[in-house]
Amino acid sequence: MTLAKDNPLRSLILYIITAILLNLFYTHANAYSIDRTSTGKEIKWWTVNVPYAINTAGGPDGSLLATQTAMQTWTDVPGSALNFLFDGATPSTAWGANDGSNIVCFGLIDEQSVLAETLTWYNADTGEMLDSDLKFNTEYSWSTDGSAEYFDVQNVATHEFGHSAGLADLYADSDAEKTMYGYSSKGETKQRTLDQDDINGVISLYGNGDITTSTTTTTIVTTTTTRITSTIPVYPTTTVTTSTPGTSTTSSIPYREVAFTGEPVSGYLPLEVTFTNLSQGDIKYQLWDFGDGSTISVDQSPTHTYTKRGTFTVTLTVVFTDGTTLEETKKDYISVLYQCLFASYLNSQQDIDVLRKLRNSFLDNISWLNLFALYYKHTSEVSSILKEHPELQDELRRLVSDNKQVLEELIILGKTTLRADGLEEIVSFLMQLRERGNASLQYDVDSVIRRIEDRYLLYKLGVSVN
Repeated sequence: MTLAKDNPLRSLILYIITAILLNLFYTHANAYSIDRTSTGKEIKWWTVNVPYAINTAGGPDGSLLATQTAMQTWTDVPGSALNFLFDGATPSTAWGANDGSNIVCFGLIDEQSVLAETLTWYNADTGEMLDSDLKFNTEYSWSTDGSAEYFDVQNVATHEFGHSAGLADLYADSDAEKTMYGYSSKGETKQRTLDQDDINGVISLYGNGDITTSTTTTTIVTTTTTRITSTIPVYPTTTVTTSTPGTSTTSSIPYREVAFTGEPVSGYLPLEVTFTNLSQGDIKYQLWDFGDGSTISVDQSPTHTYTKRGTFTVTLTVVFTDGTTLEETKKDYISVLYQCLFASYLNSQQDIDVLRKLRNSFLDNISWLNLFALYYKHTSEVSSILKEHPELQDELRRLVSDNKQVLEELIILGKTTLRADGLEEIVSFLMQLRERGNASLQYDVDSVIRRIEDRYLLYKLGVSVN
């Protein structure tokens, strides 16, 4: 039997086939989404063993187990090497601090419409994640049993740990059953269980690439830090219309310009920057986004203190009297570096500069980054030890002064040779810090010394011993 072109049955069949094909395409087009740097590098952990400490203060009963279960859900993915490890309970609430410690905590979030938020620090050149913290917003009520009137901790935590792995939100209707779907509701528990596309996403980042068929999309992240979960603020505008019967007026739009400067644009933590608004025109108000996740400022020329290390993009939005807006964005405008703890105990500015140059020269070297992370992890402890023991301050000054040439060779050449007795002096200094430190410092110093003794760490740092 042959159907005529205008046969309604044929039209219906074609319509159904077309709808099926479109649905299949649409579903796979948003299979999973990976965060990438502005140059296209995947943003993912530099190690596959990622420890998280958990602070359940402010959360419901069972929050510790619920969060651990969410971590384990991603760890158990076959074909993925990523391991989220429980690093113990912590009293820390240092959410968002690039301190080398990954934490989960409960607390208020500035943007009230945000249910939970993961803040990740990464190397903008390599895409390697260095620190990631998760916070549940206590503006909302939480439970761990899937109660209909509360948001579920495990449900939301599983989604947020997907961000920590390097996966981005999905918002298509066809993604609604996936863990990385960007919305959650009270009583929902479906995001506790990974969809095959969620599984494929983490395998693509931490596996051998042997995954079932799906298509990735890309979320480009252009700054050194990124809030994986955030809201878009709505800037209010006002329009006033007046009319007088029988008359009309014509007015010209005034000259308008948006511009600003900041001073200083680089420095060490905490960095206080004074911004000067150079905009012109019939300005009604202005909005400053400092790029570090802090509250939007409406001051004309604000002073803002950066408390996180990184490179930050600053945006000034100016709203004029008729409701129109102009915007200026300065990408990677503010550069903030950590202060060197040891610098305050050195008498020579040249020695201080050498240490800072050494740190800044090796920000893309994983082994140096590991040492830096341990260094800043124990900032308070080491500072206290040095204050209480002036003889260690003298030893530190001597070591830096005696090894200045070695440090300069590392900065310039990326490699150097250290005398065996010089290495012994460095190890001796570390042992003196260890003897006076807490258990955590002792453990980390022992780990560094073991890796020095087997020469593997020195090889990775570009140091040979004669």
